[in-house]
Amino acid sequence: MRAREVYKILQKDGWIYKRQKGSHITLFKKGFGNYIFSFNMNEDIKSKMISKIEKKTGTKIGN
Repeated sequence: MRAREVYKILQKDGWIYKRQKGSHITLFKKGFGNYIFSFNMNEDIKSKMISKIEKKTGTKIGN
């Protein structure tokens, strides 16, 4: 799955863009605090990393 797709899923789940420095995007969601999304948007994200993102953000990303 591409990083761009994961980013869009996080936004749909209520994560709000806060700031960016280079490829590090800081997202915010009330109740969770900040999450730093540090991927190139065209990069493929492997399933193990997707599961870590799901755990940290509380968002279901995979099938």
